[in-house]
Amino acid sequence: MSRHSGFTLIGMVVVLAIIGMLAVTMYGLGGKKDRDGGQAEGKSIPARAIEMAESVECQSNLNQLRQMVSTYTMVGDPAPASLAELRMDSISRCPVSGKPYKYDPSTGRVQCETHPKY
Repeated sequence: MSRHSGFTLIGMVVVLAIIGMLAVTMYGLGGKKDRDGGQAEGKSIPARAIEMAESVECQSNLNQLRQMVSTYTMVGDPAPASLAELRMDSISRCPVSGKPYKYDPSTGRVQCETHPKY
């Protein structure tokens, strides 16, 4: 008896099915809504994860800046005239758009144009 080694047709179909499932898992089917309610169509799952991480980083930056402004006013000093006085250049811009955060010294409010809900 001779033994033939190699892939059978069923083996090939199973391998292709597994590769197909992995591709769908990694790149998604599209047509889903993203976190902001807009269409996420055409974006892969890793791209959406990166976007979400940058959004969370923006929220964290805003929270840190707001706490620093709050600390200024708690010790009796007036609020800083600009965010540059805080000397935190590494977190003074939105990581998604690169735009500087808006700061109102009269109220101490720090906002992001790209993420107004934060």
